[in-house]
Amino acid sequence: MEDLALGSYEAACVLGVHWTPPATMARRGRLLARSVAAGTNSCAVYSLRDCERDYQEYLEMQAQPGRPRPRAHLANRPAQLRRNAKIKHRIPFTDAISTYEAAEIMGCHWTWPPRMAREGAIVGRIVHNGRPSASDRLWIFSRASCEANAAIAKKQVAAGRKIGRPRRSLAR
Repeated sequence: MEDLALGSYEAACVLGVHWTPPATMARRGRLLARSVAAGTNSCAVYSLRDCERDYQEYLEMQAQPGRPRPRAHLANRPAQLRRNAKIKHRIPFTDAISTYEAAEIMGCHWTWPPRMAREGAIVGRIVHNGRPSASDRLWIFSRASCEANAAIAKKQVAAGRKIGRPRRSLAR
């Protein structure tokens, strides 16, 4: 199984729980999660492989006597698994970074990485949060694609062929 980076709602759907428990589960060491900086705030990305492992453990516990109560949001799981299968840009858990980290790597303003991802210059995707689509605002990006883009821009600067505004980290 591919180890994709998931947002808290996506991880909760895979687990069959409300969107808030993944953070608690990660604090207690039951789920693998990484904090990604988002300006002054931070958010977490969760490992799809670890969420699946926890769900399988839950199913095993359900089959035993004295089992825990059923998870309340198991109905969200099939739709999320279908959504995961349709993800165009599959960002591995270990490679996921936030918009601000992407901007820092590429030496640009934080509003630029989403535009670049929409254009296909870097790999990024909007994390689904279960609310109306207008509120899906959190992006995650592939660190490798951002570093590759920065390297290309640096070569263009050195050759004098880069167009557009100079980037902060490339001007040095």
